[in-house]
Amino acid sequence: MKGLVEDFKLEPNPIRVERLVQPFTPFDKVGRRFAVLGFEGGTFEAWGYPVKILRNFEFSFLLGTSTDKIHGDKTARRISATPEATMITFTHQSFVVRAIFVTPIDEPGAIIMLDVDSMMPMTVVMGFLSVLQPMWPAGIGGQYAYWDDNLKAYRISEPTEKNVGYVGSPAASELSYTPAHMLSDVGMEFKIEVDPQEARGKFIPIVLAGGYGDPEEYKTTYDRLANDPESFYLENVAYYRDLRESTLQVTTPVKKINLAFEWAKVAYDNLVVTSPFLGTGMVAGLNISGTGGRPGFGWYFSGDTFINSLSLVSYGAYSTVKNALKFTQKWQREDGKMAHELSQSAFTYIDWFEDYPYGYIHGDTTPWYLVAMGNYFKATGDEEFIRESWESLMKAYQWCLSTDENSDGLMENRAAGLGALEFGPLTDILTDIYLASIWVEGLESMKFLAEIMGEDELAEECGNRYDKAIAALNERFWDKTRHHLAYAIDAKGKMVSELTPWSALGLMWHLFDVRKSREMLTKINSAKLTTDWGVRCLSKTSSYYQPLNYNYGAVWPFITSFVSTAQFQHHFMDAGYVGL
Repeated sequence: MKGLVEDFKLEPNPIRVERLVQPFTPFDKVGRRFAVLGFEGGTFEAWGYPVKILRNFEFSFLLGTSTDKIHGDKTARRISATPEATMITFTHQSFVVRAIFVTPIDEPGAIIMLDVDSMMPMTVVMGFLSVLQPMWPAGIGGQYAYWDDNLKAYRISEPTEKNVGYVGSPAASELSYTPAHMLSDVGMEFKIEVDPQEARGKFIPIVLAGGYGDPEEYKTTYDRLANDPESFYLENVAYYRDLRESTLQVTTPVKKINLAFEWAKVAYDNLVVTSPFLGTGMVAGLNISGTGGRPGFGWYFSGDTFINSLSLVSYGAYSTVKNALKFTQKWQREDGKMAHELSQSAFTYIDWFEDYPYGYIHGDTTPWYLVAMGNYFKATGDEEFIRESWESLMKAYQWCLSTDENSDGLMENRAAGLGALEFGPLTDILTDIYLASIWVEGLESMKFLAEIMGEDELAEECGNRYDKAIAALNERFWDKTRHHLAYAIDAKGKMVSELTPWSALGLMWHLFDVRKSREMLTKINSAKLTTDWGVRCLSKTSSYYQPLNYNYGAVWPFITSFVSTAQFQHHFMDAGYVGL
């Protein structure tokens, strides 16, 4: 057998988790430039940001001369995961195959190392559907694929050769016919014929590489990954060890919480994405896209960056936060408004801000920027960054002020943009409590930052505006009849008194008086909003409630996190723990 590499021992890791496979539970192995997103049964899709290279990659096995495939998702038995590598074990009465997934931190590719233990000669077959499409809403045409027998890989490309993917193994041979000038309608396959004796003590590398840019770069990446997978694995080990040990670690009597805390740090770190033409920022989340064109919330979302920065700062990931904040500043509009979301395909494939309505659709993103910058400075004392960012901060502050058209001290959704909700009848409002709370906290941040900058008049102005805004927040949103904080104020100045958890941010920041806070949290703790799996975004007693609706009933983890934090802040410890 050709193309094998010496096997090596996987390093012990204190946060390793292992259990039986749940075939339809997602798993991922991602870096800054490449992502493998799949299911524990062993199927996955691959992205070389911002290009989706393939989907429906799957393993199957042939024993001896048999042509009857043994499908991987039917034989996947155990999964073992550390931040640096994930291993899926396929078990049959005649063989055990361990597939070890490694995605290097800063390479446009990934490696799967096969460790094969078989009683007889066997063939491992890899099948997949070629895609080679940039992230939604962009699109290209003219894709084609062919087997490069020198590289032992399929080369997937298109006429301009600016988008390319390589999929193969130095131990593989072609198994599929590839039509000219187009992609096959059926899956492409390649195979590795395994001699059990020759494979003993060896790894069989499968390599994926690609993205947007120079095809030679990705070809070189493919070669480097294939020839020396151990070095990339060890780089991952060192990187994640440093992430674990150089940031906050917690030890509680509940081992699951300690473990979850460490894996949460890894999950946040995996949201840092490097685009070949946009730079490095934070996306909002990753998931399998299937036949679609976006991997979960895999765009750059400024609001999610600002929200997540509160967590990252709390455990000491200061450089990650600073770089992410700098990234959002690049897309600030001339009038000061911060961008809400940015497709990874922006500018190179599409004119994002000109042709699509999503870029600045949200109003809450800009006051979130003020909150995030203030929170970052309080934790780091990085005055130089605040001074570098002062013009940007002032523009954002002035833009927020411009959205208070009725001069009540609160930002208005109808002038600023979307806040808590994105569609439906409850968006026809003047101001929602979510946007209002962020603005009040943003004023506190600006007051603090102005004092640091020696801007005494501005600090006094922000203090006065804060006093006015927090008074309006407490007065205008409190429903004296129902004894809860209303969702919003409508265009006529009346309360939209739906019971929602959107007040949780203000509760978390102690923006409401103690009595109102405790009464509201008691309402949130009831079964009207709280479930065993999190907090609904709207009471189940509302006439607008739809349990599967994105904005009108679904349970969101980020809302639940606001609620849980507020509960701990106000000594509802049991309820806070359940949410956590």
